[in-house]
Amino acid sequence: MAASRSALLLSLAALAGCAEGLKAAGEAAAPSKCYGLALSGGGDKGAYEAGVIQGLVSRLAAEERQWNVVTGISAGSIVSTGAALFDIGDEEAMAEFLISTITNFTKKSVYKNWFPFGVVTGLGKNGIYDTQPLYDTLLNVISSRSRGNRMITIGATDDATGTLALFNETEWTNDTQWADRVRASAAIPGLFQSVTIDGRVLSDGGCVLGVDVFSAVERCRALGVQDEDITVDIVTCDNKKSLRKFDPSKDNNAVDLLVRGLQVQRHDQQKSDIFDACEAYPKVNWRYLVEPSQALPSNGIEFDKTNMLKMVQIGKEDAASVTAGGACDAASAAMRQKKLRHSEASSIWI
Repeated sequence: MAASRSALLLSLAALAGCAEGLKAAGEAAAPSKCYGLALSGGGDKGAYEAGVIQGLVSRLAAEERQWNVVTGISAGSIVSTGAALFDIGDEEAMAEFLISTITNFTKKSVYKNWFPFGVVTGLGKNGIYDTQPLYDTLLNVISSRSRGNRMITIGATDDATGTLALFNETEWTNDTQWADRVRASAAIPGLFQSVTIDGRVLSDGGCVLGVDVFSAVERCRALGVQDEDITVDIVTCDNKKSLRKFDPSKDNNAVDLLVRGLQVQRHDQQKSDIFDACEAYPKVNWRYLVEPSQALPSNGIEFDKTNMLKMVQIGKEDAASVTAGGACDAASAAMRQKKLRHSEASSIWI
């Protein structure tokens, strides 16, 4: 099962990355090295990712932070979209823009209740909340600048087939199409509206893939760069440390339980994705895996500016302290723990 899942993800990433990446490769001379940045989902915890990015920009030499390709799932697609508005080499301005933009997202700029009966009306819609505000916000962000020369790949889930749908900068011709695809990638199933593109109903890419490390490698490969000259940094918002303390008096409700459950699931999924990628691309330099070192003060859909600024700061601190080269070891350890849990569960029935 795991092998077939890995093969499917690799083939999808390769098809989207190689076929479309060749076009992007023709725009400039092939680099001798290629840097990729892969971002997970997490709702307003994208503020943490923006903080990590600024922390890495401050930490790394200029030539070592020039990410040729950024990939994003769910909230990561929003952050990667902001990154793709800047040219390679303009990472300092990019990081400042990401923090300013993400921390100005609010509930009102992301979702609203349906008219006339709110959640009750939403039960008959394609999402409990109306995310037209998110589309409008994305369109404003995307249209604020011309797209840079950084490649971008974002992922959504095809609700009909349960498969991964990948999109990159060669597949949209205007800002509205770009915004549609990001909105689809961030469409938490059931909670936020699904998005129909070219007849396909799409929802949150995190249903299928926790973090798209595969496209980061494949798009670098499509530039003609060898695996040993590819470096990938990974930023995720989910681990046990990042879980906010559970308060039954406030958090024991349908929406909070849903987003908390999704966070727990995403952690295992992200580690599985990283493990598969380490196995598939052993020569790639998996440089940094940055994860929250402490609980992040949000359930993911609160969009409180004070708390988002706190998450930015946590991200900066984690980027400053992370040790290089730990991604594959962390993923392997997580897989061993998962296997142990499965063994303990199965022993109950023996």
